[in-house]
Amino acid sequence: MIDTTNVNNEKDFSEVGSKQSTRSARLFALLSNPYVHAAILVLVVALCFGRTLTSYFLADDFGEISYVSRIFNGEPQLFFLNFTGNYMQIPGMNVYRPWLLVSLVLDFLVYRANAVGYYFTNLAFFTGDVLLTYAVARQLTSTWTKTRSALAAFFGALLFAANPLRCESVSWVVGRVDIVCCFFYLVSFLLFLKSRPSVAPTPGRRKLLIGLGVLSFFLAMGTKEMAIGLPALLLVTEFFNIGASEADSRTVMQRAKDSLWFSAPLWVSTALYFVIRFLCLGTLGGGYVAGFGASQMSFMIQRWLDLDTLGRLFYPLCNSLFAKPNLFSELLSACYIGLAGIGLIRLFEKKISLHWALFLAAWMVTAAVPIFQLWGLGFDLEGARFYYFLSIPICLTAPLLLFRPSSNLRTSAELKLLVATAVALTALAAVMGRVAMLTDLEWVHAGKENRQVAQQAQKLAESHPTGSLAVLGIPKERNGAHQILNGITFDTMLSPPFTNKSYAERFQTFDPIMFGPAQFVNAVRFKNVLKRTGGEFFVWNQDDANFRRHRIDVNVAHDKVVSLPISGQGQGWLPHAHSRAVYSVGDDFVQMTNVQEGDSLRLDKLDIAPASADFLEFQYKATGVPANAQFKVFVSGAGSESESQSVSAMSDSPEFRTVRVRLSKYWRYFCLEKIAAIVVQPYPCASVTMRDFKLVPAELVAPEIRLATTDLDTTGVAHVEPNAVELTISPASITGAKSCKIEVGKTNFFFDNFENATDANPVERSIPARLDQLKVAIPADCFKQPGFYELRARYENESGKDVGEFSNVLTVRIGKAQADQR
Repeated sequence: MIDTTNVNNEKDFSEVGSKQSTRSARLFALLSNPYVHAAILVLVVALCFGRTLTSYFLADDFGEISYVSRIFNGEPQLFFLNFTGNYMQIPGMNVYRPWLLVSLVLDFLVYRANAVGYYFTNLAFFTGDVLLTYAVARQLTSTWTKTRSALAAFFGALLFAANPLRCESVSWVVGRVDIVCCFFYLVSFLLFLKSRPSVAPTPGRRKLLIGLGVLSFFLAMGTKEMAIGLPALLLVTEFFNIGASEADSRTVMQRAKDSLWFSAPLWVSTALYFVIRFLCLGTLGGGYVAGFGASQMSFMIQRWLDLDTLGRLFYPLCNSLFAKPNLFSELLSACYIGLAGIGLIRLFEKKISLHWALFLAAWMVTAAVPIFQLWGLGFDLEGARFYYFLSIPICLTAPLLLFRPSSNLRTSAELKLLVATAVALTALAAVMGRVAMLTDLEWVHAGKENRQVAQQAQKLAESHPTGSLAVLGIPKERNGAHQILNGITFDTMLSPPFTNKSYAERFQTFDPIMFGPAQFVNAVRFKNVLKRTGGEFFVWNQDDANFRRHRIDVNVAHDKVVSLPISGQGQGWLPHAHSRAVYSVGDDFVQMTNVQEGDSLRLDKLDIAPASADFLEFQYKATGVPANAQFKVFVSGAGSESESQSVSAMSDSPEFRTVRVRLSKYWRYFCLEKIAAIVVQPYPCASVTMRDFKLVPAELVAPEIRLATTDLDTTGVAHVEPNAVELTISPASITGAKSCKIEVGKTNFFFDNFENATDANPVERSIPARLDQLKVAIPADCFKQPGFYELRARYENESGKDVGEFSNVLTVRIGKAQADQR
């Protein structure tokens, strides 16, 4: 059922049509016109992504453009460091990308900090990628009839252009890394295809094309490592004789020899690249390293086994925008069913080429292997940029397999299949294009919101000429679109070249230092800052596009436990949510049996200041609890729709055990003026009994650690030398504490990112400390290299087992100033 016969003798449909009708001949000529195709493809790019020009900078854009501005403001050495070392010296990454920096430098020369120019460059390169995809497909199908070659190339490029997975690359300035790399990757591929003897018969022309192809390959590799699969792709292309005569009489050994010879210039170039890379970076590998790399690796197998990622490659629908089921998913299914039906017909009639199928599969493999560490597409298409290269062969598969000509041509049947294929692919591209427009609009809105945050922050600073301004709720993402990564990004956004003067030093932020869960806050530092601001802080509100002022009482007692008694339904507790569980209540407990999703317990009629309590503590025993279960705790405020959500582990336990849910770890908790109600939601299980509910301040169950001599900057980082890290530890306040351990994290590892990782340990060393020690000096050899380090402490009992909870986390920066990370 596989056709591998010669197809060179098939008549062009334009020729068949001309015998029937001059109008048909003209129509086929129009359908085969590359200029018409190019115009349509450019129009599709403009329709799907043109609004990007109205957006603003996002996420890493601020740090990278700020870095470039420093090159033009007294630090030219930063430019050359990217040719001799790690890209922008970014902690957590080990990559060699000097040509990416060159593209940003050229943009900065022309546009400075005007986002329009940077996005114009993105769109220009992306349009180039689309047109190059078309040109490569035409070259690969150069032995086909003119009409089939043109249609296969056009529809493959069209699907690539209209794909919603492009948003993260096109509408994010630094997302261009894949776009620019792919541009030179496709140029190199095209030049090598044109250098084959059957296309470029003169030796001089072949050498010129090969030389330019090698140069383009180096530019691609100097932009991003994704181009590494090109030598293997060339080898496969020549082995299957793709783009040359399909009547191939060579033996397998001869094919292998010719393939190696054809791809040899790029294999040699790859070896040379790795030599350069090793000399510059000291390693042949790279990518994300340290904390982020380790956390990615710890979940890698799980992500590769997640079939949802494969589903989202073909149904690229952002969950936050397109709730299931929806019209778009149904339309996509209809298109795929139609294409599958056509494919079955062609397979049954022996018109599917095995060589083409294997070639496309090999192309996909060469594009997938480089992203082995990063495999996984988020519910809102987070990480779509990693699939930029892989999507090219995916988009080309249906057009190349279904439009491929066959030697046993039956004009009427073939014409019907041709039309049906074109209709199905047009419908698929139309649906994809509409989804891309709607998805990209979220990226545009995210950029515009960033601009609003910057403008309102400047107004806030100018209206409060003195003192610090504590801010929470900095927007991190909008339906999958990246916004402001962390406090360092926020500070950078409020500094030149994005503003006329620096406003960064006026704001205190509490976000993860580099990356981490956006909902977390360092409660100890936050409350310490609020003592200086009189309890006043500001929270970004998306609906108002402004900062809302909040105030809480920070002068409350921090040494008292507040008991939450259970006195009968309606008095202190209520069954909540679906209430499908059976509730039993005693003098001091509530038992729930047959617990279903959403069944919970509500502790009501409370009036407690958030700053006075950090943990909800209670005892529970449970049966029928599955692995990895959690309690969910929701805290709501009096007269407010605000709600904070927290989680804590839950497991099977025949005896009562104590659980503490750290409420103050979540920044929304502090937006409640008063705690009015707490809802405890167990995971579905056979039964759970809960008792002895309390609100507990951190001072009673965890130590507090501070730096003895160094102040923290506006993002919560202390900049110190390795031999100058000295901590003060609060006295023991929990029963059973006999000693204390201090944990020092690994370089650029962050504890919050490893809460659920079972095979990755962020701790470099544990240092014992006596409870009578007020100060503890951390050995300098704990800080082996420049970077960020986190420290935390916990009490231990006589047996060396943990008692209570971990302290607040302190972050120190060893070796470089914070400005270097902007």
